[in-house]
Amino acid sequence: MKKFLIIENSPVLRESLAIILRNEGEVITSSSLIDGISLLRKDAIDLILLGTDDLLWNIKDLVEELVEIKKQVPLMLIGEQRLLTTYQTFLEGCVVESIVLPFKVYELRKKVRETLSGFVPPLKARSHENRLIEEYQRFYESSLLDSRVKRFIPKILRGKSPILLWGEKGSGKETVAKIIHYLGSKNAGAFIKFDCATLTEDVLASQLQAMPSPSVSEHAEVSLYWDEIGRLSLEIQMRVEEILEEGLREFSLQGLPASPRIIASSSEDLNEAVARGVFRESLLYRLNHFPLRIKPLRERIDDLPHIAGEIINRFVGKDFTKKKQISPEAMEILKNYYWPGNLRELESVLLRSCLIAEEEMITRHDIFFTGEEVPAQGIKRTLFVSPVVSEEPETTFEQLLSGLAHEIKNPLVAIKTFTQLLSERFDDAEFRKQFYQIVGKSIDRIEWLTKRVVDYANFLETRLIPVNFPALLDHIITQHQTALRTKKITVQREGLESLSSSTVLSDPRQLSYILENIIVYCVSDLPEGSHVVFSARISHLEAKERERFPFKDLLTDRMVELNITCPSLTHVSPTGVPVSLPSTRFYSLELFLSQAIVNRNLGIMERTVDQVGTVITIKMPVDECLRKEMHHEENSDCG
Repeated sequence: MKKFLIIENSPVLRESLAIILRNEGEVITSSSLIDGISLLRKDAIDLILLGTDDLLWNIKDLVEELVEIKKQVPLMLIGEQRLLTTYQTFLEGCVVESIVLPFKVYELRKKVRETLSGFVPPLKARSHENRLIEEYQRFYESSLLDSRVKRFIPKILRGKSPILLWGEKGSGKETVAKIIHYLGSKNAGAFIKFDCATLTEDVLASQLQAMPSPSVSEHAEVSLYWDEIGRLSLEIQMRVEEILEEGLREFSLQGLPASPRIIASSSEDLNEAVARGVFRESLLYRLNHFPLRIKPLRERIDDLPHIAGEIINRFVGKDFTKKKQISPEAMEILKNYYWPGNLRELESVLLRSCLIAEEEMITRHDIFFTGEEVPAQGIKRTLFVSPVVSEEPETTFEQLLSGLAHEIKNPLVAIKTFTQLLSERFDDAEFRKQFYQIVGKSIDRIEWLTKRVVDYANFLETRLIPVNFPALLDHIITQHQTALRTKKITVQREGLESLSSSTVLSDPRQLSYILENIIVYCVSDLPEGSHVVFSARISHLEAKERERFPFKDLLTDRMVELNITCPSLTHVSPTGVPVSLPSTRFYSLELFLSQAIVNRNLGIMERTVDQVGTVITIKMPVDECLRKEMHHEENSDCG
């Protein structure tokens, strides 16, 4: 029986594809590339169906890894035509077939059958592991690695003591970890990376279980890489200590290597984290057997010409054909930059410059750092702060339509798909049950979105009255408690009790709409197990903020400030800097509409994004503003 792997982040589209292919063979589904790669390592797959996404350039390393692992398996892309073209260009020679949305069921099945019958796998010149060993040997020998780190690596490889790599984001910690793994054994096995910022007990167990079977991994050296270990929860920190003490076989996981190599990285001071009580001191002592600092790029300015040359050489043949050189003037600009994103940012800047440069020599006019050309005097080497604020633009009719169209696209594809199948599968009771469930969910989602837009359009008039803000927020959270509990999302309230004697000046209908949109965003868009904090305080209005309020003439300087902190859905660019993502795709329609209403009718709503998370800030005046106005009117009447 053939086995299919479907990797698609839209649940309705993913389930639709699974049902269509059920009669063709066994179907395995995954909502993310990371989980898909784990499944590929574990199972024998006959066909991969990969959903395309706007995020190709943020996930291209994962896509490359997926293709490299399964070069012997045909790859089929599914998505909109514009995205398929981009993916096909990037994955030239790896894609066997493409399916354009929306599709006809019989066409999909036909292409799947033709692909399986006509696919001829390429010759396998050498194993995936051997290729990686060669690749990271070249990394070790190149100028990309700091000479001090290069000297220490052979000493590290003599044993299997835990290793702690620390340094700024983008400085190459993960590359050093992979060098240690692939050069540390003649039989390098799995390199398992854990994203400590989002790691839960369930995710930890699933990633370990996805490692190769005992027959494969019995003699292979396995490395567990804990990325940003300072962000682990205290419970998972205890699990890491157990692995350090007892190995994986004592961790209730049968057949795994008993003593994996432990490599951790951190961009924050773990001693400070210990002092704050968020990191276990005993774990720090165990990890600190061999600490290794990775220098930021600004401390390696003298090596920059060699580093830049090495990076450009790696581009040749992959991203462009001709080798490029950097002019002395352009190199001086690169040396004078602070490089907050370190090696990742340098790679991004050089790739952009190589693509822009018309000639073989990169001049100062070809250097771009943040999307803008370098000024004539260059950029001086002062402290640059990475941009973390991503404010959405004022809502336009076109943006509203675009956002709504994108949100309802996948539900409509699911409805159309099931409708095509209904005639041939109507007697299948299980199919009918799934049909009603998925179509029902899709219709509910479309109905909810259109109602949000209709309500938004009706909020043209604003009636400002005192509103008990903490009570209203508690009411909205209680209404959605079941959905929050189902997705294991915890909601923490901070400072709301201090506002019990203060009410905000607002429109209760519009404020309810805004808070409900935020809660629904948390339920529908945030990862399972997320932690959301609603914190409130009395703050003072700054002069520049006063001009942004729709009713500034009524204001005093006292504001109620609500901050909603949650995990970030914003993706980090290869430079390590948060990318300002389009509202139609990543800034949900609910939040987009809420921000437009607040800024138009009620106060100020902003969103800030960094690598840690997203903070939504709403500022509204306390109702003493209204009291002041009423008192003024009463005195005028008495006079």
